[in-house]
Amino acid sequence: MLTFAKRRCGGANAGRKAAMLTDPLSGAGKRVYFGQRWLCVVQQHDRSPLLISAWHTEEEAKRHMKTVVQSMEYDVRAWHQMDARRHLYQSLSLEPPHGRPNVHYVVEGEVREQ
Repeated sequence: MLTFAKRRCGGANAGRKAAMLTDPLSGAGKRVYFGQRWLCVVQQHDRSPLLISAWHTEEEAKRHMKTVVQSMEYDVRAWHQMDARRHLYQSLSLEPPHGRPNVHYVVEGEVREQ
């Protein structure tokens, strides 16, 4: 019997009723289980999907957003450093990463029960 094909019925959220948080600006939603009410929304460029994470407090969401933005900016700096030594990094992409996301904000989500 293949164990990786089994459907898992346990876990932290098994049997819990989820609430749906909706972003009032974009209309995107996220399921939450533990009373989170703040959404951190990040979109790197126009064609990329929205990255949505839920948090309990506005401070946590802002801290997460700041970390994500810094990480994306770091990726660009690291790419430029590796590009300067392209003879060592032959498989490096020809295009740099997008860097700072076009869209990033923290908003209090609207709760809808499911």
